[in-house]
Amino acid sequence: MPHLKEPKVSRKIIIERMRPEDLDQILQLEKTSFTDPWPRKGFEIQLRDGSSIMLAARLEAAAALGGEIVGYLCAYHLLEELQLASVAVREEFRRRGVAQKLIEEMIRQGRRQGAREVWLDVRESNNAARRLYEKLGFQEVYRRKNYYRRPKEDALVMFRPADEAARPSVAHNLGRAVGG
Repeated sequence: MPHLKEPKVSRKIIIERMRPEDLDQILQLEKTSFTDPWPRKGFEIQLRDGSSIMLAARLEAAAALGGEIVGYLCAYHLLEELQLASVAVREEFRRRGVAQKLIEEMIRQGRRQGAREVWLDVRESNNAARRLYEKLGFQEVYRRKNYYRRPKEDALVMFRPADEAARPSVAHNLGRAVGG
């Protein structure tokens, strides 16, 4: 699994599969990160679903004990499509590469499982996330009006091929095809 060094406190973060015993920490992070958080049942269902990719970023020293989660990611894999459903990082660990490593691992696992496309929705106002997604090769394809409920806001739908060698203009052509 990928490792990254946590710059300020010199602690390593490891990315691994989310476990049922992680849910208390994951739910706390979910509640502090989103205005419309997923319920526990949603996470439990996805953990049991063999086609979901559920990852946890944790401090390496605590990994063996199943402790101290600093971020997580949930994604759905259906046929050739991978859909990033949720990614969150504890505030004190943001802008240190944790979300990027989670997304890169999601794409690696998705490719191994046969995914050819990666999709995500992002709040129009979430500039930090949009910058990260663009850095990772995602391009805006179209907009979902009033997709988010609390507060009401449009979602930007973003796309990238799962294979980094694919043409970058694919998203632009898809956007034109769906009217974006």
